[in-house]
Amino acid sequence: MTKKHFLFLLILHISTCLYAQELLFKSLTVDDGLSQHDVSCILKDSYGFIWIGTYDGLNRYDGFNILNYFHETDNDKSISSNRILSLFEDSKKRIWIGTDGGGLNYFSLITEKFVRVKTPEGYNQIKNISESEMGDIFVATSKGILKIIEEDTIDTEILQLPLTGLVVNKITFKDNTIYFATSNGVWTLKDNVCKQIPETENYYCSELFGDKNGIIWAALNGKLTLIKKNNNAYEAKQVESFPLNNIQEFYESKDGAIWVSTSNNGLYSINPED
Repeated sequence: MTKKHFLFLLILHISTCLYAQELLFKSLTVDDGLSQHDVSCILKDSYGFIWIGTYDGLNRYDGFNILNYFHETDNDKSISSNRILSLFEDSKKRIWIGTDGGGLNYFSLITEKFVRVKTPEGYNQIKNISESEMGDIFVATSKGILKIIEEDTIDTEILQLPLTGLVVNKITFKDNTIYFATSNGVWTLKDNVCKQIPETENYYCSELFGDKNGIIWAALNGKLTLIKKNNNAYEAKQVESFPLNNIQEFYESKDGAIWVSTSNNGLYSINPED
């Protein structure tokens, strides 16, 4: 199962009904108004709308109808690119939209308008967007990390970190520490000190997730690896009992189970207590 299918499955789970352990599914296709079949990301916003990013436009689903948004030439009030890679809603009811080569945008749920946010040259492939507990917004790109600067206007700045130049795939926050999944392992940022977790060096980290117990789940070269902090040191151990090397995504359900999607090998549920 690919990442896009896993995301689609999760979002469908929100709107399905459970009868005698049987889930009822509804699919959305181009016949229903979806701009393209190739879904890259999905978000449920604070108003209950479902946002669906594809490689040919952005879609908003209200449970009945699909509204499409596309890049329009010579219209800077439209999204900057149709190739959508990432979606994130911040604490100010803005849907941040990362694109594949077209930079960064946000859509205000209050004004219902798109705003394009300028990014430095070369930082226009937006892999992930996340917000800290302090309200700081960080942007993962194919060249490093950007931080949103909000003054009179909204701008971005490059965070000068040792990982600058690396592909950053994911940002996650846990216990006052920022974790970065990069093309060269997992890095942490705390108290303005950025370090690489040594045991992850030379591994490509495509996915990262922090569970409620403080354990960091990572896909290193596609393989499941658990990262735990003992005092001031990190320990990273590959889970040998999970031999697959094609992990796409992690998700934690309300009962504490960790769901792991894979490419071509289906969906797995892991109970961390076992």
